Amino acid sequence: MPESYFSTPGWRGFLFLLGFASSESSDHLKNDEEQQNKLITAFEEYANFGLSEISARVSSSSSALGDLVGILMEASNAVDAPPDVADLI
Repeated sequence: MPESYFSTPGWRGFLFLLGFASSESSDHLKNDEEQQNKLITAFEEYANFGLSEISARVSSSSSALGDLVGILMEASNAVDAPPDVADLI
């Protein structure tokens, strides 16, 4: 991925949200190298899983473009339950 993708203002916030999702604690907010490496690993794991899912669907399809559109439509229609942040307050 080009490094320019990561220069957006919300990028750090997105990483911190991934940290909450993957560890269910706030340790990743600490400013040390170990915690930053954990955030990077969490991002890599989510990205690799997503790319693997897309690759599997497209490679087994007769219409790769149609499947890509379907994946995007599913993602835009997905409704997730609101996160439970009571223990973070």
